[in-house]
Order: sequence, then structure tokens, then C-alpha cells
Amino acid sequence: MDDSISSSTRWTRMYGDSACLKSSFLLLFAHSIPWPARTHKSIYQFFQLAELIHGVRVHLRMRYHREKGVRDPDIEGQIHSGTVQKWTVNFLHPEGEFLRIWKLIFLVSCVFSVSVDPLFLYLPVINDERKCVAIDRRLHVIASCLRSVLDSISLGNIILQCCCPCIDENARPHEGQDGVQLVTDAWPIAKRYLWSPSFAIDVLSILPIPQVLVPIIVSEMRGSNALKTRKMLTAVVVSQYVPRITRIYLSWRKVRKINTTLPPIIIMVKAGLINLFLYTFASHVLGAFWYFHSTQRETACWHFACENYIGCNRSSSYCDHSSGNYTFLNDYCPVEKENPTMFDFGIYLEALQSGTVASMDFPRKFFYCFWWGLRNLSSLGQNLQTSPYFWENCFTVLISIFGLLLLLYLIGNLQVPMFREVSDSRLQLICEYINHVNYSQDTYIIREGEPLDRMLFVTKGVIWKFATTNNNNGVGSTVSSSRGECIEEGCYCGEEILNWGFHGFSQQVLPNLSDLPISDKTLKTHTKVEAFALMANDLKALASRCAGPTPTEAVLMIQEAWRRNKKVRNWRSRASNT
Repeated sequence: MDDSISSSTRWTRMYGDSACLKSSFLLLFAHSIPWPARTHKSIYQFFQLAELIHGVRVHLRMRYHREKGVRDPDIEGQIHSGTVQKWTVNFLHPEGEFLRIWKLIFLVSCVFSVSVDPLFLYLPVINDERKCVAIDRRLHVIASCLRSVLDSISLGNIILQCCCPCIDENARPHEGQDGVQLVTDAWPIAKRYLWSPSFAIDVLSILPIPQVLVPIIVSEMRGSNALKTRKMLTAVVVSQYVPRITRIYLSWRKVRKINTTLPPIIIMVKAGLINLFLYTFASHVLGAFWYFHSTQRETACWHFACENYIGCNRSSSYCDHSSGNYTFLNDYCPVEKENPTMFDFGIYLEALQSGTVASMDFPRKFFYCFWWGLRNLSSLGQNLQTSPYFWENCFTVLISIFGLLLLLYLIGNLQVPMFREVSDSRLQLICEYINHVNYSQDTYIIREGEPLDRMLFVTKGVIWKFATTNNNNGVGSTVSSSRGECIEEGCYCGEEILNWGFHGFSQQVLPNLSDLPISDKTLKTHTKVEAFALMANDLKALASRCAGPTPTEAVLMIQEAWRRNKKVRNWRSRASNT
């Protein structure tokens, strides 16, 4: 027995781990058979011979592959699998290039997915002749396909969240190690994601609620409780917007966290086009709900009319389930001539009178509803004439609230660009040095060529800002011309002084009044002006208090530099190992 074990050891040293594993399995298999001793000995010799033959075969194959320069997949299988695992971890690194691109793609898909959802609200179409509701089958197929494709991207993101290594923020690096600590085991990664709120939000976001419930709301609602059931299902459809909008917000935060230095094109898009997108998206959603609720209000009128009309036993307003003569509904639900005493359609009367809800031409009704949403969102819903219907008034209140929120968001982005880079603590100090000033009408504040010693934030009145250019008329004399702009309430001027003041902040040098920038334009009041002024002397005093970073900012700067240094050293060590 000792000879057999030593033989197995020799073959293992000569021919690798695969021969060792196979020989160990054969020996264990031979010793586990409870046969007579003689039979056992012959079987053992047979397996020992098979082990010898296998070792010779491996030896010859290794020699052949070494001469031909070909890698042996059996011998180098473990090395290859380890390399693949290491490559996979690097490829799916939380701060790697792949996840940077994927998170941006996922964010765009979430935005498009939310924009596709309102298309399901255009499915019901009113048939005026038969007084019933049909479904736009073609639009249903197109919207369902688009939603399914976008949901497949979300499903892929869920799978990646369960597989990608994650950073262990609670782990402390061991001595001699640097860089972030990654969790690469499958179960801890999946467990961490499955128990997080993000998993519930992702699952709720991809549920096919509009694909299933909207056709049910239109076609399958029957009986006396149909209206209540419709309202409940409509609320379920609307409620899915909460996790879907939340998912967009969380995705945007992840993109900003990973892409700490965004390209200039992304910054430009965020600064300009995001406000436009929010307005267009909100108008798209409000217009779609206005269309959908218009169809629901007309079917509700039909339902109330049938309850009061003798001989009307209509159980469903769906065209496939409805038959008979219902022309009496024109008297109970007048659309062409408004009659609030019979039934008050409120803000939905416009959609019914224009024939939008009865049109199968999707581009026509889409752009008409989109314009309705954009028009009323811009005016904060002030021109809407509502009925006493409770949910209609709630809808108009939401229009006003959304309009105000978008306006506040837009105003919040209209800030002085230089102040966006200043911390909150320094902004509070700046506010302490701002003074309230008054200027009478037709007063020169600063003339062209004079030192610019103040920045003004206009709160009331109008200031002219213009530059004078001298042009030669060819006769030897010059003609002066002016080009100017109007600075009104809520605007500012003289922001060039901030470059002079904040240059001292960054260079740790106090600004000098002799280096004040020269104004290239003239500032003159057109009316009586009230404003807040930040003077050059005050900005210099402010610089003396803020010549260096605050203690909190210094700590944050040191921590950020340390993390950046560790991250660079970690990537360099990985590159050297690979």
C-alpha cells in the first residue's frame, strides 16, 4: 500500500493535479469495494495499471504540446479559470468603465420607459355612432413592444446587481493592502441587493401594470360597481409612476457618483435641456391623462343615463359587448351644446367637442393633448373651468402644483455660475457683506473704462448695460454707436468682480484693489432701482476671512486626496499582476 501511495505521489509531482485527482478517485473506489482479498488485489492492480497508463498519456501529451507551443487545456484549466475569474472581477468592478457606460444606458432607458407609459392611456377610443368604447389594437401592440424591450434592460440591470462585485464600505483594509475592499462572493452580493429598497423599486417598476390593467379598465368592467373598480385600477396604474420616477432619481445619483467628472457635453445638457425635457415630459403625461379621463367621464355619463332611463339594461360600454340603439344618450350626455344641468364635463368637454377622443389618428390626438398639457402647465392651470367633480379638481390642482415646482426648479438653476462652486459656509459669509442700495432714475452707476468695484443683484427697476463703439466714417470724423441690454428685476450684473475676488481664494493671496477689472460697458439706471450690492472692499474683507479652507473643507480635501491616492495605487498593482 505504501508503494502505491508513493507511486501516486510521484505521478502527481510529474504530471500535475489532474492525474492526482484521478488516481485518488480510483484508489478510493478500489478500496471501498467489499470483495474477497484475492479479487480485491487483482482489481487494485488493474486500477494501478490504469493509473500508470493515464500518467504516461499525460506525459506524452504535455511533451507534444510543449514542442508544438500549444497550451494544454487540461493541465492549465485551473490557471485559465482563475484568470477568467480575475478578468470578470476587473470587468465588473463598481468603478470600472463597463459599469460607467451601463449605468448611463440604464438611466436613458428608464427615462424612455417612463415616456412610453402614457401611450397606454391613448388606447380607449369613443365610437360616437354606437356609443361605446373601442381599443386601438395597433397602438396597444406598439406600446407593449416598446415597454417590453425597455423592461428587458431593467431586468438585465437586476441581474447585474445580483452578480457584480460591490464595495464593502464597512471593511477595513488589512496591513499591507491598499485600495477599496470588494465583495466578490455571489451570495453576499445577492443578499445585499435583495434586502435593499432598490430591489423592491426595480421589481415594482417592471411589473406590466399598464399593459394588463388599461385594456381591462376599458373592456372588462361590467355591473353596477364598474365605475368604482375603474377608479381603483386607474389609481394602481398611476401609482406605478412613484417607483419608476424614484428609480430615475436613484439612477441619476449613481451616475453622478461614478462619473465624478462629467464631460462638458453632459454638463451642458444638464444645464439647458433637462429643464426643457421636464416641461415636455410633464406636458406629455398631463395630456395623456386628460385624454384618458375624458373617455372615462363620457362613459360615466352613459352609465348614469342608463340608470335613469327605463329599458336600458346595458352592462358594459365596450363595443364588443354592446349592441342596441342608444341614441337617447345624446340627450342625456350633450357634447355639442354644453348643458351643465344634464351633465357637467368640466375641463374634459374640449376633448369631446373636438373629436379627439373619437379619432384613430394617433399623431393628431397625441399632439393636440400634448399642446393642451403644455399650455395649461405654463399658465399653472389658471384658465381651466372645472366641474364640481372631486377627482377633476384634484387633477387641476396637480397641474398647478407641477407647474409651480417646475418653475421653482428653473429659477433654482438660474444662479450665478461662479457661486455654484462656492461652499454653503462661504455663501453665508457673502450674504453678510451684501448691502442694500438705491439709485435714482437716469443715474450712471459705472462708466465704460472705469474700475468695476461692485456686483449688483437687481430687486426692482431697470438698468441699461451698453458699450460705445467708435467707427470711422471715411471723412476723418468718428461716429459713436451703442449696443446694450436691459437688466431687469431678478437679474444681476458686474459678475466679473467675482473672478478678481475668488482668484485670491484659490491662490491663497488677498485681492488687491489696484488690480480691479476695468468695465467694458456702462451701467445706467433707466428707472429708480433697488438692488443688493457686493462691493470690492467687502469682497476683499471676505477674502481675508476665507483665505484658506475651513477646517471641515480641509478634512474633506485630505480624505479625498487619500482615497484618490489609494485608488491609483490599487489599479497600478492590479495592472502589474495581470
